[in-house]
Amino acid sequence: MSYTLWSLGRLLGETDFGFLSSEDRQRRGWLIPTKEGEPLVEIAAGVSAAMETALTAFDIEEAAADIAAAVDRRDALELELHGPDGEVIPIERLTVRDTVVLMSVADARFEADKSWYDSLTDEERDEFDASIDCEVERERLFEDDLDFDSVDDEEEPGMVGGLPRYEISVKLADYRAIPRRC
Repeated sequence: MSYTLWSLGRLLGETDFGFLSSEDRQRRGWLIPTKEGEPLVEIAAGVSAAMETALTAFDIEEAAADIAAAVDRRDALELELHGPDGEVIPIERLTVRDTVVLMSVADARFEADKSWYDSLTDEERDEFDASIDCEVERERLFEDDLDFDSVDDEEEPGMVGGLPRYEISVKLADYRAIPRRC
């Protein structure tokens, strides 16, 4: 089923809430923005980006002000979630995340904490390195089998490297509003 995200009468994008959910009222999935809606989806994603930035901020007051400004911009969009029949679905919380931001933060956190690797014995480290080398080789062979010449270089709206750029997460007012994926 397709659910749509709207702002002041403008269609921003759609989702099928295809991710598994562990909580009764939580639904998550990829958000595929329309071409016209992508700049507004980016504004909605600004809150999570500001919160990620705040985790490493030196000036906590400035970070709090950035978060508040991002929340104000998102709230001005008056986001609405619509069901397949066009009805508004009541929600308690709606979050849009930019996966490019999430991946860059994850990479930085991984680089910052390599203490687990340092704690390995030489033998364990060699075994780990060999498993990574094996995965890299497997990936290279897989990519060689793909026909990248037939791929159009132009990205669709809301896509990065052929994958959706945005993730949407909602907390429903009523868990029955969207069927749960198990």
